[in-house]
Amino acid sequence: MKKVLTSYKLLLLIVILFLLAVNTQYYWEVWIGDYALAVYLILFIGYLSLVVALLYQIYFSVEENFKNKSRLIINLLIAGILIFIYNKPMGIMNYDEWEDENLLIAEAEGIANCMIRVKFKNDQSFVERDICFGVDVMKGSYILRNDTLFLYQNFLFSRSKDYYVFALFKTDNDGDGKSDDKLLLYRSVNDTLPIMLNIRKNKLLKN
Repeated sequence: MKKVLTSYKLLLLIVILFLLAVNTQYYWEVWIGDYALAVYLILFIGYLSLVVALLYQIYFSVEENFKNKSRLIINLLIAGILIFIYNKPMGIMNYDEWEDENLLIAEAEGIANCMIRVKFKNDQSFVERDICFGVDVMKGSYILRNDTLFLYQNFLFSRSKDYYVFALFKTDNDGDGKSDDKLLLYRSVNDTLPIMLNIRKNKLLKN
């Protein structure tokens, strides 16, 4: 009986650790980089395995006619946590609220749901997340001079030493009467093919 009791308590511990992993992915995805897709696949398989394990424990509860109150309570806790993870797969925490205000947000979406998003913060730092079959995070600082952003990469957080050195603002008029603000990222002064991002928020030039 002790062995069975230990099994469902162990399952609860594993589910809690799984919940912590989901809610802290904002931090640990920085370090896994190109392995992100494999890690997320493992987490998905792990989630399905936990669901099967819960069903197995529910079967035991039915066999016991729900007389084992400890198992029943723990099963309800596990079910609640798994439902919560299903509804909030990216976690409940909004880490942006813990950091400095975003003065400028620019992003671009590519094929296969690839996404580049750069956030320039009030403390003169920036964070870029490049999500495409993996996660790459660039962090650094910036200096705004006139309409030019000079970028200084923090190599502690980056896997690449080839990063953008400055960015320019541009306004596009596509003929529909609306002007779209863009941010062009350049790797050097000789770069003729900058990365073009759509500006979603811009309080930087107003400060």
